[in-house]
Amino acid sequence: MSKKEEIALLRKEIKKKERDLYRVNKEMNAWNAGRHSPPSNAGNFKLFVETSKKEIANLNRKLAQLEKAG
Repeated sequence: MSKKEEIALLRKEIKKKERDLYRVNKEMNAWNAGRHSPPSNAGNFKLFVETSKKEIANLNRKLAQLEKAG
């Protein structure tokens, strides 16, 4: 796989993860704004957000290294 293809795949994966993170944040904010108690799996969503942010940061770091090397 060439570097251009690898860079394109990383960008696509970053975009997907950021979109998923945005969706989860939007849902969590809707729950918090409502008068309903948060769902029992709110802890899982918080964990998902934290790990997603770390994964996105790692992917961005890899992307920067590839672009710098290329």
